[in-house]
Amino acid sequence: MKKWLIGQQPSRNPPSQALSAEDPAWAGFRLASLCGMTTDEYHKAFERRNVNYLTEGQFKVDPPAKVRAFKLTREFQEGDLVVMMGRAVCSCFNLPSDRLFQFYPTTKGWLYAVMPHPSSKNRWWNIEENFEYAKEFMSAVVDYDGT
Repeated sequence: MKKWLIGQQPSRNPPSQALSAEDPAWAGFRLASLCGMTTDEYHKAFERRNVNYLTEGQFKVDPPAKVRAFKLTREFQEGDLVVMMGRAVCSCFNLPSDRLFQFYPTTKGWLYAVMPHPSSKNRWWNIEENFEYAKEFMSAVVDYDGT
């Protein structure tokens, strides 16, 4: 059983460092903080990938992103938990993005959940209650054991 975090390509990170927590300015650092983990703990706990490399404008998807998303779904196994980071990422997988912070089963046996993209550009994070809600959600993700 694996826990996956799926994002979109940040402008400062190469694809090999998807959602990395190495720099406090990166979205992965915010995620590690939400999980209450050190950078090393966070990197070991999650498989991290980016599928959407288009960063110009909100909710846009580059044409090959859906192909990358489809190929990535072949790596998901029964019992895996896949957390989609934002609307554009959900669009790549043809999943609804209005279902925030809930676990939903797929026909392939893996679960998915959606949370707002953790970018500092996302205004959703400016509300303290939202940050606390996301922290509770990520605690549930960390505690997920595949059952």
